[in-house]
Amino acid sequence: MTVNIPSGTPEKLYDLEVAYTGNGQRITDSQPHAVKVIDEFKKDFTFLHLTDTHVGSPRNVGDPENPSSIDPALSKEAGIWDPDPNKRWLYLQKAINEVNLTNPDFVVLTGDLMFGQMNPQEYIYEYEEAYKMLQKLNVPVYIVPGNHDYYAQDATLADGAKYWEKYFGPQYFSFDYGLYAHFIGYNSFDWDKFDRSGHGTVSVPTWGGQIRSQQLDWIKADLAENAKTAQGGQIRGLFSHHNPLWQDREIWPQTDTEVQDYWKQYDAQHDPQKLDTLLLGEKLGLKYDQQWHGENANELIALMKQYNVTLSLHGHTHIDNVTEKDGILYTTTTAIELTGKPWVGFRHFTMKNGQVTSYNYEDPDHSIPVYENGDTKSGVMSFEANYASVNDGSATSQEATVTNRLNKTITVTVPFYLAAGSYKASVGSIKQNYSADGKQYIEILITLPAQSSQKISIQ
Repeated sequence: MTVNIPSGTPEKLYDLEVAYTGNGQRITDSQPHAVKVIDEFKKDFTFLHLTDTHVGSPRNVGDPENPSSIDPALSKEAGIWDPDPNKRWLYLQKAINEVNLTNPDFVVLTGDLMFGQMNPQEYIYEYEEAYKMLQKLNVPVYIVPGNHDYYAQDATLADGAKYWEKYFGPQYFSFDYGLYAHFIGYNSFDWDKFDRSGHGTVSVPTWGGQIRSQQLDWIKADLAENAKTAQGGQIRGLFSHHNPLWQDREIWPQTDTEVQDYWKQYDAQHDPQKLDTLLLGEKLGLKYDQQWHGENANELIALMKQYNVTLSLHGHTHIDNVTEKDGILYTTTTAIELTGKPWVGFRHFTMKNGQVTSYNYEDPDHSIPVYENGDTKSGVMSFEANYASVNDGSATSQEATVTNRLNKTITVTVPFYLAAGSYKASVGSIKQNYSADGKQYIEILITLPAQSSQKISIQ
């Protein structure tokens, strides 16, 4: 399908509605926030990496190692199923507000959007809730699943893969950012349904990574096709939930006789595994954890080296880590869930002249903290914009106080909705200014030094 965008269309994120007639029936499909209109692709661009939001997670309210513990400060930030929509999943809403202020060219989100491990029915409401929350993002977002999104609940035959298809579409895909970047998002929890089936309430046998041959072949074909037209200086990136560098076959101690027995059983029969093999894998996973647990990690890495992939982005472990190997930058980013270490955060990538020039907030490998100094319990955001009055398009003047509590200078985009008219800003530069539906939409670009605040008046 090819469409023409009318000249002068404002740069913003739009909903997409497609209507057509097929077999004598009129069919309409709507997708919110599906099209971003821009004036041009930028050679020097930015994007953010977020992961592990875990909507519905009970781990947010206390010590994850002690399921019975409750911390009032954490409970407030968790906002778990709070009846007030403004307080529900407050930690995620704060992260989304910071993403919108950062206003990157796009975002990649690498799975575990849901918790999916409390009861066999929870995908019914968690998927709907996560879908609604992510619509608060005002930038393009590319999403791949994690293990918590993809469990198959045996008691109700509820398959996370089906919910994913309904709400978010394909499990793997690629996209271009103009001529300057080619990204592949893939499903690293690519197991037979039996391998990812939960047994009982919270027991799941497999949560580590794998891709099978069909998906691997697709990735190879996509990289080969891109290589035919790629121009010099193009950034190539892959993103998924699990990091292929961290392989259980290497991490689990070979001196453990149960580990030896497990890999013998696994090699004898997998895809799907036998039940006793799965149960042994779950037991060892609880002992040593599961990272990249199954097939094709080395084959995938070989493809990335062959096609000069630049970036490999991942989540799953809820920690920050950066590894450079064979010319590929492997980054794992901490969680948005409150269990993130060293803090709750997201990673900011800056591209200049076809090179990755920035990806750490501070060395050695830390992401940007959502909360000031990483202190989740304080509830204080690292940066924010507070308006003097409701920012809904009804006023003819407005004031916003923008605060940067980070230890680095940041540039943010602050949106103002006012009654239609002509306006001036006291500070900053006007990035965008247009009228629509009787309202004036103005974006102010402003740079704030570390540990500073600035008032913006619009008249």
